[in-house]
Amino acid sequence: MPIERITFDFPGLLTVGQVSQQSSADYDRTLVKVRLSTLGVNPSGADVTVQLRLASVAQATTYSLPAGLKFAENTAADVAVGEDVVHDFVVVTTGDAADLKVEAEFEVGVAAVGTNTTDVGLGTLGELKRFLLSAGVVAETTYDEAVTAIGRGVAGAIDRYCNRTFKRSAAATDDFRGGTDLLLLSRYPVESVTSVGLKTVGETSFTAQTGVVDTAALNTGVLLLTGDLGTERDQIRATYAGGYWYDPTDDGTGTQPSGAALLPYDVKWAWLLQCQQVWQSRDALGVTHTGEGGAGSAFLNTRLGVLDLIPQVKSALEPYKRVTM
Repeated sequence: MPIERITFDFPGLLTVGQVSQQSSADYDRTLVKVRLSTLGVNPSGADVTVQLRLASVAQATTYSLPAGLKFAENTAADVAVGEDVVHDFVVVTTGDAADLKVEAEFEVGVAAVGTNTTDVGLGTLGELKRFLLSAGVVAETTYDEAVTAIGRGVAGAIDRYCNRTFKRSAAATDDFRGGTDLLLLSRYPVESVTSVGLKTVGETSFTAQTGVVDTAALNTGVLLLTGDLGTERDQIRATYAGGYWYDPTDDGTGTQPSGAALLPYDVKWAWLLQCQQVWQSRDALGVTHTGEGGAGSAFLNTRLGVLDLIPQVKSALEPYKRVTM
């Protein structure tokens, strides 16, 4: 889950009942850790203790900085902080310390930060937004169009670089010129081949062929026919299920179809990393930084369909490239 860290300051010599600045968010958060540190006088003779307050109501658990120490980490036992609930910390015991900092670590739930199942290439819009944007703005829709364009543009660039289509389809169709016995399917691994059809010159539809498949290397998308099918003026269409599956639900509740292959983690990482590089090339107005040599024009190039992948991404994708002779 995404992590947020917020620092609550207690400047000067501590006093009992002293309250920090307040915080709130328009999404749910869960407090998981509280770190106390002092930049000034450290506690002597007694511990410093603080409590979390939700809507000005102090919670039962106290978090402490032991006497003689300048730093301590406390587990917060998953305290729920609801949407728009104002929260802060209050001093319970001072330990005669000064200049205390309380760092609160929150987990931000998936559903709380803008679940969106829109397909953006090799993942969902919600997933990609959570990766690219800070938790404070990820639930907003301001950047949806730009993030969608980046995700789909990068996925297309990855497909072109690897000479294949990664995203799974349960009913994919690939067309080929007739007069051949070798079909290289674009989406693989292949789960099953539904049909092979032939459309001859002058016909308007494909006619399913029977007994024409000789062998199939499903993991590499190679379909070998029993002989040349039709002539070069005809058209062959293969209908099949293939490619890599990713969870389209955006909240982790999807069920992987039987026989489908999960999108490899290094391909997923490559997609996210390239999306991040493109996103960071944009300025606050959505315009790319061009720089010398055109090195920063990735977002513009994505929209033009000529995105150059960064070296780390190319290296990760190397095992997945289809090389044809």
